[in-house]
Parts: sequence; structure tokens; C-alpha cells
Amino acid sequence: MIRKMAEAEINLDEIESLTRVYGAINKLRGDQIRHELEKRGMRAIGNKQVISRQLKAYFKKKHAHQHEQPRTPRRDCDIIIVIDVEATCDTGEDTFPHEIIELPAVAIERSSGDVLGEFQTHVRPTLNPKLSEYCTELTGIVQADVAEAPLFPDALQSLLAFVDQIKAQWLAQQKPGTPVPRVHYASDGPWDYRDFLQFQCRISDIDYPKEWRAWIDVRRLFYAHYKLYFNKEHRRSFSSGVACMLDGVGMKFEGREHSGIDDTRNIARLVTRLIEDEAPMKTNTDVQQGPCRLRALEPAHCALARLQLSTYMPS
Repeated sequence: MIRKMAEAEINLDEIESLTRVYGAINKLRGDQIRHELEKRGMRAIGNKQVISRQLKAYFKKKHAHQHEQPRTPRRDCDIIIVIDVEATCDTGEDTFPHEIIELPAVAIERSSGDVLGEFQTHVRPTLNPKLSEYCTELTGIVQADVAEAPLFPDALQSLLAFVDQIKAQWLAQQKPGTPVPRVHYASDGPWDYRDFLQFQCRISDIDYPKEWRAWIDVRRLFYAHYKLYFNKEHRRSFSSGVACMLDGVGMKFEGREHSGIDDTRNIARLVTRLIEDEAPMKTNTDVQQGPCRLRALEPAHCALARLQLSTYMPS
């Protein structure tokens, strides 16, 4: 009874120091944090680490307003492009040369978390033009989807044209004099850019886009922002992918897992949630962090790819 009375006396709104507010929030139980959020009309979904970050973000904004310190919007970026590719694959093939067969993207406005547009195209593979049954079962992509699809160089140009269109549309809605929008790319982990896209550029004999040299690793940002760690038993499930991260913030995966566009949309939902919860949208991974795990395949496959690509290119 004495403990409950002491807890009831805590009024977070009356604490002037932001540091002390954070300290008081750290001492609250999960149900108390949920109560504090709900009485302020905020959602209270997720584990204790997630909802604690939400409550702290609320008081951070309130403190800045009360002390006449309106925050200048952080210009880490203006637009975030989320990508999650699908590639050819087969069972039991550690050295299989994965080629991009679906290239999707979702554009998000940094300041609001709103979706600005979507892009999706299938891509025709050349090293292994016939999809394996395993690949179709995993991704839902059938042979007809890729048979007449563009080759990767053309698909890449279409993606970059989409990004340019999004930038132009965003800039047209801003005040005169607004600088060209800064774009950050994002994905779940390092694999899409470091491994699959870098490898695809090499076998297609085209330059790797400089825009992809660094990106936002959403999984790394998610764990760091919500202070989730792999070394504790009850948090290990969060290392399992997009669906588990969504579950951690009270959301469910929408669509089919391993569909490129559905995976991308769900990662974009996580990005929006991180924006709402005041996560920094800075690049945190680059192509130098860890070796490209497909690089050992390059010499033979690059030569073969160039030979096969020549049969598709006009003379």
C-alpha cells in the first residue's frame, strides 16, 4: 500500500528537469507507462522499451516548447527510399549466384513519415534464366513474371527515374528557396545493398550507384533506438526479421513474406514508426562494413554474365 501511494504521487508533468523526467520514467513499470501514454491520448503498443521511448519523446517535445526552444527539423535527410529485393535462389546452394528478379521501393517523407510513392518491377535474370521451384515457392515470382521483364540495367534506370520524380514532387510542395531534397536509402540489414545489389551491378558490368554506398540499416536502428539487445533471452526473437520487429511495436506483417514489394512496404511501416518515435534517420551502414558474401563468385560469373548480356543487347 505504501509503495502504491508513493507511485501515485509521481506527477511527470510537474518535474521541470528533462533528465529527471527520464529518470522517473525509467523507474515506472510497463503498466504505469501505458497509463501515462493513454491519458495523453497516445497509443501504448509495444514492450516496455518501446513505450518508454514514446513517453520520453513526448516530454522532450513538451520541454522544448515550454522553454521556447522550437526544434529546427533535423536535416539528416528529407526523403527515405526503402528497398528490399528478391533474387534467384535454390536449395542447398551456398555458392549460388543470386540475380535480382524483383526491384521494389517505397518513398517516405522524413518529416511526416508519410508514403510519397511506390515503385516495383520484375527483372529478367541471365545467368540462370529459369527460376527454380524453390525460388517460386519462396518469393511467389513465377517464370512469366521475369520472362519479358527488363534486364537489371534498365530496371535500375527506371528506379532512379522514380526517385527523381519523387524528389521533384516533394520540392514542388515546399517553400521557394528550399534546397534540393537529401535522399537516404534504407533496408532491413546490410544484405540488399552490400551483397545482392553490389553483386548484380558487377555481373551486369555497370557502376554501383554512389547513392548506395551508405544506407539506413533499419534493423540496426530499430534495436539501438528501442534499446533491444541480442544477449538477453527474452529479446532474442527480435533478431528474426521484419515480422518480429513489427510484433515488437504492436504491429503485424501485412501481405506475403518474401514478396519484395510486401517486404518493402512493411519495412517502410517500421521506418514511419521510428520517425514518429524520434529515431535519427542517419545512415548507419556502408558497403565497407563486412565483406560482400557473393564477391568470391564474381570472376567466373561476371565473364559469363557479360557474354549472356551481349545476346540481349542491340548491336
